[in-house]
Amino acid sequence: MTTPTLNVKTAADMLQVHPNTVEKLIAQCQLPAARVGRAYVILTKDVLTYIENQVARQTADRMRGGQPPNAMGSAMGKRGRTSPQRARQIRAPKVGISTQHGQAAVAGNLADLQV
Repeated sequence: MTTPTLNVKTAADMLQVHPNTVEKLIAQCQLPAARVGRAYVILTKDVLTYIENQVARQTADRMRGGQPPNAMGSAMGKRGRTSPQRARQIRAPKVGISTQHGQAAVAGNLADLQV
């Protein structure tokens, strides 16, 4: 029989993630929970709703041809940082600065600007 409430460890077991990940989801307001004393109490239905939403969103992303998300469903890598590969993909274009006749000129992709 399924209990109506879970603690962080049982929610993590249900999601197949580390308990710290569940605490991060709670802190990011992605998973509703209440603090009772020093422990979190999570409704089983909220964990199931979170799983259903992740399945629906990730399936839709795959159908649109998007990149497969990581376990947390974001573009971030482990520990909330962007991977070096991903950073190269999203990095802004390079802008050069040079001086001409005592004035600074900024050259971008769209146009040359004189300052």
